[in-house]
Amino acid sequence: MFPSLDDKQFSNWVWYNYPGNIGPLYDHPYNSTNEDLSGIGAAWEIKTKAGATGQGTVGWKIMMTNGAILIALKAIISPASVTINPPALSISTILVGGNLNLTATRNWNSSWTGGNGNFIYTWSSTGPASVTFTPNNANITGTSSATNATGFSVAGTYTIICTVQEQGGGLTKVSLSKKVNVLAAAPTAANLWATSSNGTQISHFVVSSGTYFSGPTNDFAPTFGGDGGTTSTAALGKSAAPNAATGHFYYLPNTSGNSGSINIYGATYNGGTINVVGNVDANGAGGGSLGFVRLAMGIDGRGWILAGDGSTVYLSKFTPGATPTAGSATTSTEDVDGVTLVGGSAATFQNGDICLSGNGTIFALANNGSGVTQIFRGTPNGNSTILTKVFDLVDNTGVPFSGRVNGVAFDLLGSLYISTDLG
Repeated sequence: MFPSLDDKQFSNWVWYNYPGNIGPLYDHPYNSTNEDLSGIGAAWEIKTKAGATGQGTVGWKIMMTNGAILIALKAIISPASVTINPPALSISTILVGGNLNLTATRNWNSSWTGGNGNFIYTWSSTGPASVTFTPNNANITGTSSATNATGFSVAGTYTIICTVQEQGGGLTKVSLSKKVNVLAAAPTAANLWATSSNGTQISHFVVSSGTYFSGPTNDFAPTFGGDGGTTSTAALGKSAAPNAATGHFYYLPNTSGNSGSINIYGATYNGGTINVVGNVDANGAGGGSLGFVRLAMGIDGRGWILAGDGSTVYLSKFTPGATPTAGSATTSTEDVDGVTLVGGSAATFQNGDICLSGNGTIFALANNGSGVTQIFRGTPNGNSTILTKVFDLVDNTGVPFSGRVNGVAFDLLGSLYISTDLG
């Protein structure tokens, strides 16, 4: 990729063992009659993908006493692509007879195509019934095309794609598949619970596959028996025992100056019975105050509490009794373990929550109230518990959350939900 510096011919380039096909741009060869006694040349090559180019060597004539080479790297142009919004990787849920507004956006670079700049957007679907797209086969020169998908007359799962073709010999690209879950009727049973009204109400929602149908509907106001004078909770879990509909609630008082010790409250599904069922001391006698804002119930019936002080995160567990009677939950100091964080910091765990998937994996939400929101994942393993950061979260516009992000939960179909104090 370097000219022979005493070669006066523009087209005669010399490169040695270079793994590619370099094209010359220019050269200014060395000429003994030049006062500057120097030569310079340049060449280039487009690589089709990122990665190592391989080793190459360059050389110059023996009479040259000094030489140098400058390699400039330029980011590869992103290949053409088509994306669907709402995102193709998310599942949209609608009712039979409903419609779905979709937008396909192309990412095209004119230097990589041989077309005329006119693009055909063609929508198509597979599923239990035909779908009508309006408009379809749209010929536009813009970067995106919107359509209204209708005709979801049969319940089931549909797959939608958009194909973009540039006219005049240009590229054709197909979007990722967009999944649509069509329900015969809207769910009516409560299947997601949260504390609302600043932690003074326990409320339920109706959701399915990431789609909101109704809520919040207040169930009852948690009480605290004068525990530190608090009137609110920031940590809530619901057990599937005795069954999913009438499972018991467990929550923690929202207190400061707790010295690392907290009471665990249990309540029947309608708040008819509320008791202190147990206590956990997460950091030992004389420990500093911890933020107790994370509680979740596992499918095995055990409860989990994740608390931190800004420098250390502690994981505790308790086993509730058959009913939320006073002192019915069992806890012990052996149930408290320090947690190792990978890819994140305990300082981020100011706000947040935890939830457990069906196989017992913990998903921990961490937020610092100033634009950093993350999700960590790990499996309880005593003092060897490791929580690894797997997601940096932003809102639906791609902007970091500006306020507190303080709730996370799964629905039974595996969709993950988060809540913020902004809605």
